[in-house]
Amino acid sequence: MHYSIFLARWLGLILTIIGLGLLFNRKHFLSIATSVEHTAAAQFVATLLPLTLGSLLIISHNVWTGWPIIITILGWIFFISGIFRAWMPTVWLNAIHKNKETALPMVVFFIVFIIGLVLLYFGFF
Repeated sequence: MHYSIFLARWLGLILTIIGLGLLFNRKHFLSIATSVEHTAAAQFVATLLPLTLGSLLIISHNVWTGWPIIITILGWIFFISGIFRAWMPTVWLNAIHKNKETALPMVVFFIVFIIGLVLLYFGFF
């Protein structure tokens, strides 16, 4: 359980900060999305990070009961996202191009922020 609390604190802080940062800095998000669309190195990093984080969470935290299931599910989401980006880069890049100017990214960032708050709650309280 201590490991779940550690991960909840760590992921909670990261997700809360990233979610808020991108919610309040839409122009910065658009800049990042454009960079990823046009830069192979950014695409590689944006594929490698979720794949790495997801695989580490899957291997180290395979808990399917109680609130720690949130961390396990996030691990699988990260991992599958990395696989999707590696195996179907054209589909992924088309989705970025199509949706970056819509409200969808803001909804996703709000959800990321809320998940971060939930993890902070379980991690610290």
